[in-house]
Amino acid sequence: MSAAPRPDDNAPVEAWKAYASELEGGLSAAERRAGYLQQQLNRVIGSPPWRMAQRLRRFLDDTIFAYSPRLRKLVVLTVRSGPAAAFEAVRTRTMPDTKFEAWLARNALTDAGAAELRAKIEALPAERKPLISILIPVYDTPRELLIEAVNSVKAQIYTNWELCLVDDKSPSPHIRPLMEKFAQEDARVRLHFREQNGHISRTTQDALNMAKGEFFGLLDHDDVISPDALARMVLKLSEHPDAGMIYSDRDLLEMDGHHTGPYFKPDWNPDLFMSNMYLCHLGVYRTALAREVGGFRAGYEGSQDYDFVLRLTENLTPEQILHIPYMCYSWRRVPGSTAQRYDAKGYADLASRKALTDALQRRGIQGSVESGNIPSQFRVRRTIQGSPLVSILIPFRDRADYLKRCIYSIRNLTAYPNYEFILLDNGSTEDATRQLLEEEQRESRVKVIRIDEPFNYSRINNRGAREASGEHLLLLNNDTEVLEPEWLSAMLEHSQRPEVGAVGAKLLYPDGRVQHAGVIVGVGEVAGHAFRFYPGADPGYYGSASAIRNYSAVTAACMMTRKNVFLEAGGLNETDLAVAYNDVDYCLRLREKGLLIVYTPYAKLRHYESISRGLSNNPRESAYMCRRWAKYMPDPNYNPHLSQVDEDFSIGV
Repeated sequence: MSAAPRPDDNAPVEAWKAYASELEGGLSAAERRAGYLQQQLNRVIGSPPWRMAQRLRRFLDDTIFAYSPRLRKLVVLTVRSGPAAAFEAVRTRTMPDTKFEAWLARNALTDAGAAELRAKIEALPAERKPLISILIPVYDTPRELLIEAVNSVKAQIYTNWELCLVDDKSPSPHIRPLMEKFAQEDARVRLHFREQNGHISRTTQDALNMAKGEFFGLLDHDDVISPDALARMVLKLSEHPDAGMIYSDRDLLEMDGHHTGPYFKPDWNPDLFMSNMYLCHLGVYRTALAREVGGFRAGYEGSQDYDFVLRLTENLTPEQILHIPYMCYSWRRVPGSTAQRYDAKGYADLASRKALTDALQRRGIQGSVESGNIPSQFRVRRTIQGSPLVSILIPFRDRADYLKRCIYSIRNLTAYPNYEFILLDNGSTEDATRQLLEEEQRESRVKVIRIDEPFNYSRINNRGAREASGEHLLLLNNDTEVLEPEWLSAMLEHSQRPEVGAVGAKLLYPDGRVQHAGVIVGVGEVAGHAFRFYPGADPGYYGSASAIRNYSAVTAACMMTRKNVFLEAGGLNETDLAVAYNDVDYCLRLREKGLLIVYTPYAKLRHYESISRGLSNNPRESAYMCRRWAKYMPDPNYNPHLSQVDEDFSIGV
């Protein structure tokens, strides 16, 4: 059935009502169809054959396919298109492009692009063309891989560099003659040969001691950097002369030379950094500051760069930490390396935990470092100071069954004891609701506020916030259900931090899939929920769904914020955002004030998503958000190369 034509702007109200009614009918039919299709998908995903296939795929990814991406493509082509198509691909030597291969083709450095970069570099004043020292600790590197690493430096468009090669007493006889050959061929290559094996930390520190550059970069002895890497770094640094460090995106370099596994990183994300060393490769750092903080310390082998950058960033403002959203570094997947498996080096995890524990002590943070949800990921658990009261604001209209389940799940499961309920009744009429409220009002820590006016989510919560007694406010939908005892304390440990403005939780649909794991601004029409529809246990893109990290916003379906911060910011926007996006707008206003927005996967709830009110999207509110927050589109806590349509962190087209 075709949709009715949109009425003219001057059409009578009745025409607009009829038009809206038809649109609602079409939406309802689409929702029913989507629900049916989702049920079918759930049956497939939950079936034993599917689960067995997933286990087999993970096994192959970690073994055979790790060495031959072409074989992976061939297997996928056989499954999808049949043996005949696979045979033809082998015969003609043509394999279908992956999304990343297409991205690489679109973003390949052309001769014209290289010439443009050279021209920009030449136009810089001399003081904006710093010497950059590239540090390569060497140990028993295969000849071909070391040659590739060094050649990638020699191929740089930016020429004001030096290469500091330090050999950690390699037993292989080819290392010393090869390094000496590099130095003979290019005067910018400088050498040092250690008399004793000292492992990676001491070797890297020796290279830093040699460095004459204003900045230095780290390059593993078997990896490569792109020809434009240093040029892009220098151009970015020229725009921010007080910068202390800069990092880029990276991909993986397979042993057969193919590029895979792109990691499109966010801009500086301090909580993600406390969860894992996401900055790794390519990093360029101010040399004087690096020496000031002590450089690379022995005893942190395997995570010496993590320990170093933790100390370095403690001496920098967020504005001094820059990010280039570009693939400047290729991390080779050598068998047994961390690039191939995150848990390949157990000692590195121990060193990371030690580095994080040191960081907490230096920063005066009471807490502990625990293992995270996946290998090489950590949870910094912060000690809650005192026992502050948390006011739980729950707006509702009837649906007593959902409100009761929400309240009872909190009472029966929550480990943190000091909270109160502020129940915000927006025009309930049903007897079941009246009876439930009569029962609840007998409880000493329950306050019911009747609000008989048209629905305005912002105004309702603002009213509740003003009448709340708690130091912290928890905005919570009535269609949620607590799943784990520590959910409230997991949010409070971050809400208490003076640098944090708001904290969001991990919300799951009733079928266990992700409904919310942070909000990405600019995805979809205005904003989208990260990893929506992912399996609940899936760690997400490089562990982002399973790690404590920063987003630009979180949903107010479950959001904690300090009361004084909420009131000083003016609460939610009652005028422009009565229904939708008021939580995103609130978070972005906090970001303007320099406060962080934190997502924690350790607060987990089930969310039935607007069951009592339904979903709403007002074009006027969408237009307001796009005008007001254009500067956050693309989202700095996301990456401009990721999809602006889908919420799955896939590569954009």
